[in-house]
Amino acid sequence: PDRIFGVGAETLEVLFAESRSDINRDDASTRDRVDGKDLVWLAHAHASSEGDADFNPDADLDGDGMVDGQDLAMLAARFGQCWSGSAWNDNACD
Repeated sequence: PDRIFGVGAETLEVLFAESRSDINRDDASTRDRVDGKDLVWLAHAHASSEGDADFNPDADLDGDGMVDGQDLAMLAARFGQCWSGSAWNDNACD
């Protein structure tokens, strides 16, 4: 509306909060653990994007507005690990 327009390029860096990999926050018994319940939550939201009824921003791990294969890859890299307070690792699991 202000008659200013054009094309440009910018670099946007999104910093990932590692602790967000635990998507399922409803089950206290799996808190701070990336497991099958997190995978189910991601699968339910898979192929959705912002504005879709089944979009879950918690499953959008990379923050790009879509739940896709990149989010699955991020979850898979931490699958079976537990949050130590600063990182995901096997040693933090009881």
